[in-house]
Amino acid sequence: MSAPFETVEQRRTIVDRRSLADALAALPRRKRDEAAQRLLQDALQTGRDEIARRLAAEPGRGRNAARATAYLHDQLVRVIHDFVAPNAPSEPMAIVGLGGTGRGEMAPFSDLDLMFLTPREATGEQVKVVEAILHLLWDLQLKLGHSLRSAGELMALARSDMT
Repeated sequence: MSAPFETVEQRRTIVDRRSLADALAALPRRKRDEAAQRLLQDALQTGRDEIARRLAAEPGRGRNAARATAYLHDQLVRVIHDFVAPNAPSEPMAIVGLGGTGRGEMAPFSDLDLMFLTPREATGEQVKVVEAILHLLWDLQLKLGHSLRSAGELMALARSDMT
């Protein structure tokens, strides 16, 4: 867990990743995707409701709400990854938050900006994992900015465009 999330108070009242992961793992194979989407949607809404409740109680703590919102999305991405790829691909892949996602400060309903980073060109297995993650996030009706890049592609892009 990165430093910005350490300051999020009572994190499990926003989202309890372990309980959510256990509930997802216990789903029967039949209609698994539909049930997973409902569990994830409920977790997202519960987290949003808790963050809104906290902000209404203490309106001067907007930065805390921004950190809590980023924490909620971080935990959902983690649990979704573990759900779609319970056995990690043979090739490693990092999921990198960009912009407010990466800084750990997201306004409510802001875009979730993710980069999937692979050491070499993505394998078919990695592409399937990325697609499955993105589809679940889209099913949650989250606005997504995303890319899938190899380390070499990222270095070439950085050399050609400083922004």
